[in-house]
Amino acid sequence: MVKMNESLLEWLDKIANKKPNQTTKEAPFDRFEVEQEKLLNWNQRPLFPMNRWTTTTVDQQGFISYENKLYSVPYRYKGSEVKIKETLEHHIEIYYELDCIATHPMIKGITKSIAQLKHYKENKKEETKVTTKGLATGHNPLSGPNVEQRSLLVYEEQSKVGEYE
Repeated sequence: MVKMNESLLEWLDKIANKKPNQTTKEAPFDRFEVEQEKLLNWNQRPLFPMNRWTTTTVDQQGFISYENKLYSVPYRYKGSEVKIKETLEHHIEIYYELDCIATHPMIKGITKSIAQLKHYKENKKEETKVTTKGLATGHNPLSGPNVEQRSLLVYEEQSKVGEYE
């Protein structure tokens, strides 16, 4: 196995990395020399974005707790389970199912909570139009005239009035 690896490295150095690439029309060795000055050290930033996710429940005042700090979410989500994503930019994004319902900068220092006024513009009157999970129902039954309800026998009797026996 060691011999195979040595042979492979020798082939790469002498042949493969010296031949022009079909896409760039440059040999990999030559291309690497040009790009090397623009490359960052591997430990200067993450190789790929890493976000931290947690799950929590919105309290009755419309806040979630994250790292002992309180962040507001729209009032209608109270009692709902939400997911919190901590971003690389030191923000948190709060998701209900697939929707991002709130974003906040992460609180630093002695501050204990952060709230956005738009999360509380919903008043108590609107609260009656929500489901048990605190979500808007979207169900608006059409209001129409009150219709008298009667047995189908009434219609059957009326259909017999014009019949001759």
